[in-house]
Amino acid sequence: METTENTTEQINPSPLVGQTVNELESIDLTKWSWGGFLNPWYAVIASRRYSYLPLFILYVIPLVNILSIAIHIYFGMKGRQFIKDHNNAFTNDSEVAGFIRGYDHVGWISFLIGLAIFGLVIVFMILGFASMFGEFSNL
Repeated sequence: METTENTTEQINPSPLVGQTVNELESIDLTKWSWGGFLNPWYAVIASRRYSYLPLFILYVIPLVNILSIAIHIYFGMKGRQFIKDHNNAFTNDSEVAGFIRGYDHVGWISFLIGLAIFGLVIVFMILGFASMFGEFSNL
């Protein structure tokens, strides 16, 4: 019998096998964070930095709550970096990277839902005004 060549090809492992991959390095921490902008308290609670929670009292103080937009803008610009620097709740960088990705997805979805609701409100306002002025023109 003729011997055949070894038919079992050696499978080259992916370059990630046997190497520790720092997923956090693949995330650009300087980009805008929609999760940080729309839901800054999620980052504070998830990273267990409860000392920042008194800042959210600004929401309930009349006229001062206008300044709370600064918190949203700060977490929009620095939310990813905040989570990376204050990651007491996560055991490794891949969990931090996963949280950042999910946090940004939730923020983006929240933004789109808010935009859709805003659009519906505008449409109903236009329809309401049109019907209101339509009734007055019949008088």
